[in-house]
Amino acid sequence: MFPQPKLALQLSLVLWLALLSFVAPTAILTGQVQSFGEYLSLFTGLFTALAIAYGLYLCFTAVSGKSLWLAYAAILFAILAAAFLQTAADYGGQFLLHALLPDMVMPQTTPSIIGRTALVYWCLYACNAALFWLSFVKGHAEKEKAMRTEAELSMLRLQLNPHFILNTLGSLSDLITTAENKEAAAITDKLADFLRSSLQISGSPLIPLSDELFAVESYIGVEEIRFRDRLDLTIACPAELDEALVPNFIMQPLVENVLKHATALSGERLHIEIMCRAVGQRLHVQVRNNFAEGARMATSKGLGIGLANCRARLELLFGAGAIMRTEAHAGQFQVTLEMPLTFDSTDAGSRHPIPLVG
Repeated sequence: MFPQPKLALQLSLVLWLALLSFVAPTAILTGQVQSFGEYLSLFTGLFTALAIAYGLYLCFTAVSGKSLWLAYAAILFAILAAAFLQTAADYGGQFLLHALLPDMVMPQTTPSIIGRTALVYWCLYACNAALFWLSFVKGHAEKEKAMRTEAELSMLRLQLNPHFILNTLGSLSDLITTAENKEAAAITDKLADFLRSSLQISGSPLIPLSDELFAVESYIGVEEIRFRDRLDLTIACPAELDEALVPNFIMQPLVENVLKHATALSGERLHIEIMCRAVGQRLHVQVRNNFAEGARMATSKGLGIGLANCRARLELLFGAGAIMRTEAHAGQFQVTLEMPLTFDSTDAGSRHPIPLVG
């Protein structure tokens, strides 16, 4: 994610116009620029600089998403190439202008002067690249903040979703009417657990894996009332991964969409499996569910928005360090999330449950 071409051109134009506004008056006042050709060379240098800066921008976009070391090497090489191209364009342009306007004085071409000129241009193009990078960082931070806010708003909408609340209350009413008080109390506790956990973890972009799994388990516990004995949830996570950090609510849209499309099973049991494991320095999280074979395309399309949101959040938080894969075969749909395995050493343990009041 880098500046758009228009913004890249604007950033480069500001840099090179600032340079020209300093160099041109200095050259005129010191008598280095006198003829028409020498004045003209100042502006031809500006146009070639903007063209080369655009090439530098294209290099930035080409390495987007590549490994960090490859990106650094490519950008440093591009800055060096840009400096040499600008030096060659300066001297070449002045030779051409001298051929057309003989009264123009040619610059000195000793190796030391050419080397110093190239070094100055290297510094300038490094500044140009830094402007691209700073603009990227600012845009990245703003988008991450917007995505985090959207995630929290989405969770709030889920909590206040009329269908979710009304379905739950309606089912609770049925249980109470039929004197199934134990089941009603269990669902009420699950709903409270879910709301508590969602309030607890919504303030941080990264949370312990145990908290994320607790929120999912609580949500499924509430939804079990709709499915009765047709819904199974299996969570397999080794205890040593409890404090591994994951994006908050990263599994929520996946599980929610599974339940939305569960009607395609036509009375079959719905099995949802969540498996977490460490592979070297990577955390693998798999969310798997069954679906009716004839509903393959409907299932994949229905998950499109949830998958897109998960992929965007992983990219914002981890860049190229996170991967999301989907597979659908033999009546099974699986989403695999891979991200760096990191821990919060200051977190003493699970933070749930928290009090409802006070």
